[in-house]
Amino acid sequence: MSSKEDLPISAEAKEQGVGSDTSKKDFLAAPDNKETQDVSEQTSVTGIDEEKQEVETADEVPPRDINGWKWGLVVFSILSSTFLFALDNTIVADVQPVIVTHFDSVGKLSWLSVAFLIGAAATNLVWGKVFGQFNAKWTYILCVTLFEAGSALCGGAPTINALIVGRALCGVGGSGM
Repeated sequence: MSSKEDLPISAEAKEQGVGSDTSKKDFLAAPDNKETQDVSEQTSVTGIDEEKQEVETADEVPPRDINGWKWGLVVFSILSSTFLFALDNTIVADVQPVIVTHFDSVGKLSWLSVAFLIGAAATNLVWGKVFGQFNAKWTYILCVTLFEAGSALCGGAPTINALIVGRALCGVGGSGM
């Protein structure tokens, strides 16, 4: 077989520069037109990004407004509410004998634990979306209020069904905490 260099090229093809290596080099080379290069430099994404980054860094707000002992108090409050959620999650196991004797309902005893976990699991993703859309402080306060309302309902429950509803409400509010 012969290479491309050995093939005969017609005079017409030579005039158009089809078979020569210089035409390939010219085709692949960057254009010498200065206007084309100026336009591409003006539309460069990197130049625009650098300008925006300089503006954004000058206007950045610090990640938190609270420092010192106030910050420690906020962290302590969040951790204590997480502790209460964990405590409420496990406390039913200790008081099951009292609940069975007081309400005389062994058949619904398993619903006390399940209602809490179903309420927490069913609303976990919902709370994530709500925290992303609304003010985190007030959403957190709403979750703590729901959790405490459920705990109050459990504490004053006259029937086993009210106790189950209170546990479910604790799970819904606790999931957001």
